[in-house]
Amino acid sequence: MSWGAEGYHLWVIGSTEAGEDGSPQLQQASILQFQFIKSALTVNPCTSNQEQGLSTLLGHKHWHVVQIHSTYLESNWPIRFAAIDSAGQCLAVAGRRGFAHYSLFTRKWKLFGNITQEQSMTVTGGLAWWNDFVIVACYNFIDQQEELRLYHRSCNLDNAFASITKLHAETLLLNVFKNMVILFRTDCSICLYSIEKKQDSPNPSASVELLQEVSMSRYIPHPGLVVSVTLTSVRTETGISLKAPQQACTAESILLNLGRSAHHAAERPFWPTGTREGHIIQSEKAAAILPTSGSGPVCGECVDHVPH
Repeated sequence: MSWGAEGYHLWVIGSTEAGEDGSPQLQQASILQFQFIKSALTVNPCTSNQEQGLSTLLGHKHWHVVQIHSTYLESNWPIRFAAIDSAGQCLAVAGRRGFAHYSLFTRKWKLFGNITQEQSMTVTGGLAWWNDFVIVACYNFIDQQEELRLYHRSCNLDNAFASITKLHAETLLLNVFKNMVILFRTDCSICLYSIEKKQDSPNPSASVELLQEVSMSRYIPHPGLVVSVTLTSVRTETGISLKAPQQACTAESILLNLGRSAHHAAERPFWPTGTREGHIIQSEKAAAILPTSGSGPVCGECVDHVPH
């Protein structure tokens, strides 16, 4: 018995059966293949729109089955990432190269018109929706550059209409909280970005601004241990101090899910400047990063109920 590539199939070889007299009797060998549906959260743990998936499962009596465009599947199977928007009307999927998105209202897929653009990038850190934009953490093979890209769903799927921000390290995890994007990278650093839709642009586009970058290399033995990263509005004493003060009222703390391999970090400053300090308090399943904006550290309670 063995799992197939990406965990979508289970292969089983038939075993021996007992004969009429109880002695082992070898039957003709057979191979069975079982097909499985895999939750997108297993590889793209973006929690921003999980409620849409739960609504589909609990609030309706039938599944909405969407067949991925055959043209995209032919050269980009298997599908590795998937995301849905907050309204539950737009989907985005990414395979070996590029990505595609789908509208449940029009029942149409949008693919890259230029196949070279599609094959020149691969999604590394997942997909997420922000309003009408698809947010993609990807690697650009032509420029050999990690990038954060935003594509508007109404525009042609083309890099000419994308908002592109260059990154310094590969992104492992991506999540969205209101008008903010949080990235966790292979160098064990966390980056916070603000997103704002441009009003003076002829085509729908967005601007991305770096708010904060924090290194966690002293507290995380290996980046692969981190299961998910998210921003939360759970308030500590003072919350996060960001370059843009208007963001402070929306995001109060950062949560890292390290699974059962979490390690304990002592109370030490970890923010890049001397005025921002904090420490990690963790449970068996999760670690909560509680930054502060004052001169003293803020202590918070560990979060035991964060899922793996």
